Amino acid sequence: MKVNKDTNLEVFQFENLLEEEGIHHAITTRQGGISEGYADSLNLGYGVEDHVKYVEENRRRLAEFMQVPFERLIFQKQTHSTHLKVITIKNYKEPISNTDALITAETGIAIAALGADCVPILLYDRKNKVIASIHSGWKGTVNGIVDKVMQELKVEFHTNPEDLVAGIGPSICAEHYEVGAEVIDAFKTNFPDHPELITRYHDNKAHVDLWLANKVWLMDHGVPEKNIEIAGLCTYKNHDTFYSARYFKNQTGRFASCIALK
Repeated sequence: MKVNKDTNLEVFQFENLLEEEGIHHAITTRQGGISEGYADSLNLGYGVEDHVKYVEENRRRLAEFMQVPFERLIFQKQTHSTHLKVITIKNYKEPISNTDALITAETGIAIAALGADCVPILLYDRKNKVIASIHSGWKGTVNGIVDKVMQELKVEFHTNPEDLVAGIGPSICAEHYEVGAEVIDAFKTNFPDHPELITRYHDNKAHVDLWLANKVWLMDHGVPEKNIEIAGLCTYKNHDTFYSARYFKNQTGRFASCIALK
């Protein structure tokens, strides 16, 4: 990834997606906004203790960076589900609920996922000009939110996985993601051929690799490994740059992973 400090917002960007002329994208940081307290400063989530007017201004700044009108910066209503919604010029004003992935083939609409440890994933079908923004926590990962998005892209948009460029964004790394028996069992059940996803067993606990697990989903659908970039930035480790729910014990804001077709 590369950090872009040339604008009012400090954002990170995937090197592979920067090579694509048809899109804008950004991973926001904590810098560049007006929020105060534990949400300081570019909090983009309404679901934390922050003034609505602060969040709206922060989102306005992101919309400006993404070169879309404020009302066309679309966020998911994340519930750790495998539900997705296709955004069109006809429905983009509709309320969104219970959705952890957005897809669009419309220009001038930015689709975003909020995060504070969960895995954000951006996808771009360079041939058919379709984009997706995915929020994948451990539940979304084991239940296959990426799988559902890939099926939708293939069936409804005729995506060839070889044309897909993917970025797996800043999120908690395996080193700092210690989990209990429920999560361990879920990974064993849903990734039976990938024991490498679970490491450092101790006292009925272990560490799981969400980055690699979501890469597995993409590659199982035929996305070439060379087309997948993993940011390699741990939100827990880099809590001064990104919000981290685990590090701050849920007293924190939300950053965004965002993509738009030019």
